Amino acid sequence: MLQEEEIEISVVLPAHNEAERIRNAMNQTQKVLAAFASSFEIIIAEDGSTDGTAEIAS
Repeated sequence: MLQEEEIEISVVLPAHNEAERIRNAMNQTQKVLAAFASSFEIIIAEDGSTDGTAEIAS
């Protein structure tokens, strides 16, 4: 049995200068995960984007 704070699935999305696509990628990933698990996390692995990717992902 899962405790409240346990996460069933973690997904890491690498993103570098993906401002135009990251929001859609996060939304689609969330929809798919919600169909399979009651608790999940989406981690955006972003390092040094210059187009606002980090701000959108946070």
